[in-house]
Amino acid sequence: MIKTLVVDDDFAVAGLHRRYLQGMEHFEVVGVLERGAGVVPFVQSGEVDLILLDVHLPDLTGLEVLAQLRAAGSDAHVIMITANNERDAVRQAVGHGVEDYLVKPFTVDEFKQRLALYAQRVLEQPEKAER
Repeated sequence: MIKTLVVDDDFAVAGLHRRYLQGMEHFEVVGVLERGAGVVPFVQSGEVDLILLDVHLPDLTGLEVLAQLRAAGSDAHVIMITANNERDAVRQAVGHGVEDYLVKPFTVDEFKQRLALYAQRVLEQPEKAER
């Protein structure tokens, strides 16, 4: 199972992402956060394989959260899910090793397709399959 943390300041959007994931094979939602400050402690306190991370959060940007995660030594995978498609933001996210960058608005089918492709990639890796 891919243990997934959803981080989005809009509780309705976070709820949708949670429901989409709960209906997909290979994913388990282990938490939902609406602020960036709690992400690093949450990741450090338990097993998180994947973070669905919004760029626009009320306290920190998703890019700041991503930088904090990497500075803390976290190798959790991150998929940015955001309305922000500015070239600079995409470049920063890619520079911190995000797995994908999904721009809102998107369809449920697109969400599920991108996450299924992610699952296929990581589950083919031997170290991931052993978890």
